[in-house]
Amino acid sequence: MLNENFQALGSLRVPATGIVLEIIRVVDESEVAHSFLRSECKRSPWNRMNARMLVREVKQRLKDGTLFKVCSSSDMITRRIYQQFSTFASDVGGGFLLFLACVYILMSTYRLRTAGFLHTLPCILLVQRIWMVTGRMEIKIPPIFNFWRTVYSHGWCSLPPFLVNKEDSTLSRVLELSNGTLVRSTLKDRKGKIFVTLGSRVTLSTEQKTEVRTLLSQCLRLDEDFSEFYGEAARRPGFRWIPKAGAGRMLRSPTVFEDVVKMICTTNCSWSLTEIMVGNLTSLLGKDLGDGNHSFPGPESMAGGTEAFFRKNVRTGYRSPYLLEFATAVAEGKLDVEGWRSSALTTDELFEKVKTVKGMGDYAAGNILKLLGRYDYLGLDSWVRGKFYELHSRGRKVKDSTIEKHYASLGKWRGMFFWLEMTRYWYDHKFPF
Repeated sequence: MLNENFQALGSLRVPATGIVLEIIRVVDESEVAHSFLRSECKRSPWNRMNARMLVREVKQRLKDGTLFKVCSSSDMITRRIYQQFSTFASDVGGGFLLFLACVYILMSTYRLRTAGFLHTLPCILLVQRIWMVTGRMEIKIPPIFNFWRTVYSHGWCSLPPFLVNKEDSTLSRVLELSNGTLVRSTLKDRKGKIFVTLGSRVTLSTEQKTEVRTLLSQCLRLDEDFSEFYGEAARRPGFRWIPKAGAGRMLRSPTVFEDVVKMICTTNCSWSLTEIMVGNLTSLLGKDLGDGNHSFPGPESMAGGTEAFFRKNVRTGYRSPYLLEFATAVAEGKLDVEGWRSSALTTDELFEKVKTVKGMGDYAAGNILKLLGRYDYLGLDSWVRGKFYELHSRGRKVKDSTIEKHYASLGKWRGMFFWLEMTRYWYDHKFPF
């Protein structure tokens, strides 16, 4: 029965076939999938009159609210299926054929009797949860820039909502715009430009697309002038590899708030625990786009939690009261962290101001400054100390003051030179971790 209902989708050719097979595997991994695989080459023609009728019918289902009521509580969608749909919609330039595919599944279910309806209900739920309005944009890049060297400039790319798909060579994340609209952005480096595929529950206005472009440019630091830094690197033999590699820009979050929260989650713990804490924050407190992906929680969302919730569910341990206090201060307007990126304070003054946030010591404050465009501080922790010992003291421990002195002559860029030297071996691989 299910095989017959999906048969006509064969006329949509290869992309749709992959989507349909993915749905079938979720619904029935046994004889139905096998039957479809055996017959997928026997594609029946797509009837235009049938398509028009299906479009009218699904519009009625959406209009009377039946579909929404049935699907609103579903949470069975998988990211893998969403990615198939998103890719298909992008390939057909606007997703009209995708809409017809969804219509056919819905109508097939609508025509069946109760038993058939129950059998294909998962397909309806999948379609409703997956449906996205897609769009595209291009972002120009500076003369000296390497997309993957920026993505892998430090560990942020492995922390949600950022997601690297190594198979497709893409970086994606869910953005929350100023009006609350959620947008999934998938970035791919190609032909000297960054191509972005957008997915949202609503059609994005020109202003919203401009905001997306601005946020992504800020994340990749595309608007910052690194010409002075590259000039300094070119004058120093040990660092001439930097401009050639297009290194130097450090990936950051759309907001300073997100960067500070993540930085607090890196203190006094392993990286695996950092990933767990940030993952829990995003999935438990972030807004769901509807495809299993979430935005990073805003200050209001985090401030609404309790210390017990953070300790038990988010697993932030001793950091829990610090995160709550920080989120509350930002949510209530008592602390303007977003203004730090354009602050008129000197670097030393800003460093001290950042340290007033509980949980932000010298290490955390020094590294947050790098994400604010200030590179005067090294931001020492146990990992970079170990790397320095390996490179410059034959594994022997030295004082922090010795490390500071080693880079003092590099001036205001010393923090960046230090970090790039410690992570030099990353640049031998497209995906270093």
